[in-house]
Amino acid sequence: RGVRDNAAGAAVRVLAADGFAIAKDTDAGPALLAATLAALPIAEDFEEAAATYGGLVSVFADPGAARVLARWAPATVALFARVVGDEYAKAREGWPGKDGASKVVDA
Repeated sequence: RGVRDNAAGAAVRVLAADGFAIAKDTDAGPALLAATLAALPIAEDFEEAAATYGGLVSVFADPGAARVLARWAPATVALFARVVGDEYAKAREGWPGKDGASKVVDA
């Protein structure tokens, strides 16, 4: 699963490279994003998480890429909701952060 996490991170970097050229390609962009979303969420290699999820946000923040990939926006938002929900549940249960403390902050 760690290799899959690395591959998903690499795929997002490819989507974002060279001014989002692949993401804007009407054939390659959607195919690569679909495969990437199928490999997510990150399950083992959490060092890939920030680059992968941040990269996805960047891809959709680019107007040209967002137009080409609009069909996958709902699936991408659902992925983010799942990841946030999972992380919140872990923190609620006392899942420790790097310093050993729970990361839930009550507003």
